[in-house]
Amino acid sequence: EKEVMLGWDASDFEKLTEGIEKLAPYDDLWELVYKFSNEEKKWMRGPLFSVEPEAVDQAATAMAKRATRLQALFESMSLATPAGVAKKT
Repeated sequence: EKEVMLGWDASDFEKLTEGIEKLAPYDDLWELVYKFSNEEKKWMRGPLFSVEPEAVDQAATAMAKRATRLQALFESMSLATPAGVAKKT
């Protein structure tokens, strides 16, 4: 769009879109691991009375479901390493 406004030929970003789509599960896994790592530090090393059990339970359950979904996705793609990371998370 901006290229056309400048009088240039428009670039085809089909490969960029394809790359973004292929990398999305890895980005999701990275985000999950990062979030789990940060939350675990709060839960395990933070002040005990600042931990809300219901919130921890909800967060942990949501992360476990997301990890299970990602594990299944990576296993269906025959990618053992990211599937193993998802399983450990």
